[in-house]
Amino acid sequence: MRNALAQEPGLAQTLAGVDDGEIMRRLNDAGAQPEGEFLPETYSYVKGMSDLDLLRRAREAMKKTLDKLWSERAIDTPLASAYQALILASIVEKETGRAEERPQIARVFLSRLKLGMKLAKPIRP
Repeated sequence: MRNALAQEPGLAQTLAGVDDGEIMRRLNDAGAQPEGEFLPETYSYVKGMSDLDLLRRAREAMKKTLDKLWSERAIDTPLASAYQALILASIVEKETGRAEERPQIARVFLSRLKLGMKLAKPIRP
């Protein structure tokens, strides 16, 4: 996403050479990882708007989307947060590119979680 923003001539480029940690600090969430924090969408902008402003909008859009979907979750979900749901959705998406298969794959993972199974072994350095 940062590469795409850097190619937009109408955006004020304020993030060149800035690492992810600093971007998250500028978005008032120091220590957070940027993975999964921005809604992948097409955004319109006004010429001169900054790349950071656009990231802020994408982050707010993701928060609103996750909050809405989380509020509609099944009452018996084994997931503890909207972010965990996002991670599971990402895993399901990697398992199949076919939309009709996603609900079944998600049910398998959710069933495993309800049984107390871990999704993967922890990776140790």
